[in-house]
Amino acid sequence: MKAVYFSLLYSIIFFSCNHTHVLGKQNIDSSVIKLHEGQWYYNFKNEVFIRCLKKIYPKIFSELIDSLDASTAANTDQLGFNREVLNLADSLAANFAKRPEASWKIERAKVTLNVCISYRNSIELDSIAVFFYDKFHLVEK
Repeated sequence: MKAVYFSLLYSIIFFSCNHTHVLGKQNIDSSVIKLHEGQWYYNFKNEVFIRCLKKIYPKIFSELIDSLDASTAANTDQLGFNREVLNLADSLAANFAKRPEASWKIERAKVTLNVCISYRNSIELDSIAVFFYDKFHLVEK
């Protein structure tokens, strides 16, 4: 049963994080914002998303994710095992989890997936990722 719930959760996350691309055409809708999606940005923002879920949901959910999924390990690897970057992702998720929008409920049930996905895909997190990408990669050079 855990596998079914996890598969459903993973499907929601996967499909919600995909962006639609139109080949050979310019984006006509000027209200659509292009986010940075290079490998580092992708892993960083995904790690913030996962940590957001873990901060808002009960501890048992966090343990379930860790026991069934290796996304955090993959993100950590792709981010170069940089403790400062991982602490930043954790801090961003913890701060976001304290915001009023993180407690959004419909009929007494939290809307955590939508809230965390929205933060993952936000201009705010994207600009933070860009700033810290530049900071961490300038240090490496």
